[in-house]
Amino acid sequence: AGLLTTINPGDSTTNVVIPRISLPFDVKKTKLDELAGAGYVMFQQKTRGATVVSGELATNINSDYDYVSTTIIVASVIETIREVADPYIGRGLTEATTAALNTAIESAMNLKVTQGAVVKFGFSVLTNTTINGKGSLSIPITIIPPFELREVNVSMKLALDI
Repeated sequence: AGLLTTINPGDSTTNVVIPRISLPFDVKKTKLDELAGAGYVMFQQKTRGATVVSGELATNINSDYDYVSTTIIVASVIETIREVADPYIGRGLTEATTAALNTAIESAMNLKVTQGAVVKFGFSVLTNTTINGKGSLSIPITIIPPFELREVNVSMKLALDI
């Protein structure tokens, strides 16, 4: 449905309404959850329209990339670092260049935090050994994504008076 191209980093396809479609039949909630957990894109009819049941992906049980939201965030962060680093390619590999790149990446990642795409991050700009006149850098980065809200629990107690 092209939905993935419209999702902002930090958001998911879970519970998003798909406009202008109707579902030919209803599937029980238990089956919807099982199929979505297996990586199938499932829809359910709600009062506001046909909605995506879950942004889960068909991944290995030990994968960090179980949800569409995580994949979108990771792709966005990698693309941002590549864009920020691009102007530095071809420049002399000096301490000043490394420090400037470090500052540029930190600014770009702080913007990601402000936008809500990342909660917290840590990174380093590491100079690799120059081989045959070819310099290179490594940028290991760790992020904490805004984990997807998956359920809301409600508890109720009846009383004669509060």
